[in-house]
Amino acid sequence: NVYCESPGGIDIMSFNHDTNEFRYRKKWMSAKETYWTCCWSPVREELAAGSSKGVTIFDVSSGRRTREESGYEVMAQSYLPKNGGSVIANGCRDGTLRLLDLRSQRCTMETRTSRGVCAIVPLCQQPSDSLLAACMNGAITRWDLRFTGSPTMRYEGHQNSHSVVRPVVDHEERVLYACGVDGMLRGWDVESGKRIAETRYKQRNPDRDV
Repeated sequence: NVYCESPGGIDIMSFNHDTNEFRYRKKWMSAKETYWTCCWSPVREELAAGSSKGVTIFDVSSGRRTREESGYEVMAQSYLPKNGGSVIANGCRDGTLRLLDLRSQRCTMETRTSRGVCAIVPLCQQPSDSLLAACMNGAITRWDLRFTGSPTMRYEGHQNSHSVVRPVVDHEERVLYACGVDGMLRGWDVESGKRIAETRYKQRNPDRDV
C-alpha cells in the first residue's frame, strides 16, 4: 500500500506488482483541517495523519477514524518500529517534538527543537531509541529518546527555509543525506556528525522550492 497526500485530504491506493498498476482504495477528506503528513503503521493496516489540528488515526480496513491528540499543528510523523508500532513521533510547526503512546493515548515525551519540524527519521539499527529531526531553518539533530534535554548530535551546514524534502539515511544507517534549498546535496557521518560529502544537484533559484 502507498499513500498520497493532498491539502485537506488523504488518498489510499494499492499497488499491483503483477500489472505494475495502482488501484484506488479509499479517500478521507476534511473541510475543517489540512493534513500535512501521514505514515503507515509497521504492524497494522492503519495510518496516522498529522494536520493543522492534531493527530488522527485511520483504520484502513474499516474506515474508522480516531482523534488521538489535538491542539498541535503536526507537520512530520513516524511510527517508532522499536516500540512495536505503538508510539508515534510527531514534529510540530512550533518546533515541539512529541511522542504519542497509542496504548495510553497520551504524550509520553515533549521536547523543543528549533523552528518547525518538517521531517522525522527513526534510527532502527541503533542500540538506543533515537531519531533524526529536520527543521524548517535547516537544523538537523539527533535525539536519544531516553535523554531529551538536548540533542546528542547536530549535523551542520544544511540549508532550508521552507522545504519539506525529507532527509534520508542509507540502509546501514551510516550516512545521512539531505537536499538543501541552495541546490546542494550534503552527506554526514551519522555517528560523528562530520560532513563527508557535498555536491551541487541544481542551480539555485530563490523563487522556486526544492
